[in-house]
Amino acid sequence: MQGAPVTTLDFDFMFRKTPSNLKKLKVLSRRLSGRIMTPYYPASNLYRLTVDERGIQLDFMSTLHGIRSFEGLRSRPLSK
Repeated sequence: MQGAPVTTLDFDFMFRKTPSNLKKLKVLSRRLSGRIMTPYYPASNLYRLTVDERGIQLDFMSTLHGIRSFEGLRSRPLSK
């Protein structure tokens, strides 16, 4: 349902999709003993890191609907 309040148990991050950041994501996965999946490939730029034993799910996205760029998001002031 669009607009319905939904509680999720994951963390979402926007990142720049660069070779260096993808390497860092792989290192993080190894350190957490997790695995990286691309569940909606090639339709999205979502990388999902899961650690089943700990119940951790981290989503890393290089594009978000309504956000033109990482730099534009980063330059926005935090709302109070």
